[in-house]
Amino acid sequence: MEPATPGGAPRVRLAKSCVREMLSILVRYGAELGLPGCLELHQVHGLMVLTVPEDIRRAWKAARPKKTGMRYEHAAAIVVEGLKRGTRRHRSVALGVAAQFELTMRQADVIGVWEKPGQGEVVEPSAIIRRRWIWRPGLRFEDFAAGQLDLETMKNAGRAVFDVTAYPLFQQALAAVPAMERYGPLVTDEGGSPVSRRYYWDLYRDVADAAGVPRNVWNMHARHGGASEAQQAGVALQDIAEHAQHADINTTRKHYIIPSVETSRRVAKQRVAHRQTKVDKG
Repeated sequence: MEPATPGGAPRVRLAKSCVREMLSILVRYGAELGLPGCLELHQVHGLMVLTVPEDIRRAWKAARPKKTGMRYEHAAAIVVEGLKRGTRRHRSVALGVAAQFELTMRQADVIGVWEKPGQGEVVEPSAIIRRRWIWRPGLRFEDFAAGQLDLETMKNAGRAVFDVTAYPLFQQALAAVPAMERYGPLVTDEGGSPVSRRYYWDLYRDVADAAGVPRNVWNMHARHGGASEAQQAGVALQDIAEHAQHADINTTRKHYIIPSVETSRRVAKQRVAHRQTKVDKG
């Protein structure tokens, strides 16, 4: 949790991630050895909440940059830069960011997740396997070959249907993909294999830096940025929630709509217009 640089913010997310990962490794290992209690610990591990001391939490919140949603110009710049590189992996990051921003999709639902198969799990013959890991599918070209995507999310099995032809930025990235590559996972490395989360993060950062996107605009903010753009455009909150595959509209309101000066200006303009209407009537 120590700051990376003197006077920097405590690395709370990194510390929590390390603790979770180490606990997972320990209880999995214990369960494989048949040690008492480890299997039960492994089953409840996902429900555990790691609490950060209040003084550290306050210091972390004060030092971290304000949450910045990705804007359209950021997403568009990343798409242009990724396509300019001309490689399969760079086309992939352009496609991935376009899907996250335009379709307000979670990163995991776009790139998929590498996991170890569960005990006794029957693995489909068509599954993509790397050593002892199996790819839980994200987007595949076949999913929207007819122009429509019927999505069920990993996180909460939320469902949404998209006409992918209605999203220009996604179509721009898709048009650059050669016909021979339009099969299997949407986001891949040069060999056509699904990528890990860390690989995708690093690839995104490289392209985003080259495109001049601020470093406080993270890849995970693409989905938030798409939802905020919709809200600024006057889209009903219920429609935004459904588009983002949220079961609870409060999730959209609390975590995905980022306050913007454009929203306050629109509110102010409408209030002033309302006052003028009252004056005219009077």
